Amino acid sequence: MDSSKKVNTKNGLGIKPKKWTKEHSKNVQDFIKQHYAQTDPVEKLENRLFAIKLQMQDYLQNEDITEIKTVGEFIQEAIAAFKELLQISKKALAEHWETTTANLSKYLNKERVLNVELALKIASTLDVPAQLLLDIQIKNELIKVGNKKDYEKEFSLEELIRA
Repeated sequence: MDSSKKVNTKNGLGIKPKKWTKEHSKNVQDFIKQHYAQTDPVEKLENRLFAIKLQMQDYLQNEDITEIKTVGEFIQEAIAAFKELLQISKKALAEHWETTTANLSKYLNKERVLNVELALKIASTLDVPAQLLLDIQIKNELIKVGNKKDYEKEFSLEELIRA
């Protein structure tokens, strides 16, 4: 390859990106909206759940969390999608997960931490690994506890031996 030629690699293809006109952008947006309107509600739900799964994975991998987002908040988003797209209520989901609406609300409102059994049931419905739900919960607990270094020093083997 001739090194004197400048290649635009910003788009990853090595070709210059074309600028779209406003009309072309509008046509693409209209096409997407039309296609979405014709999409089956179950497929829309699957897409929404997949988006929530990606958000959960991103949250888990992000080292620079400025605001804690609980597992309950992610589940709440999924419940809203079930209601909006398939008219499945929180009560119906609670029954499906073999719990009560009141009990489910306690998980959603941060009054309880998710147990493994319920995590498995919810994860199955949302098509996510239960481990993902539990890992988010553990990450949040570690953030709440605070600086890990304080514990490392205070409860180190050296401190035990010194005492």
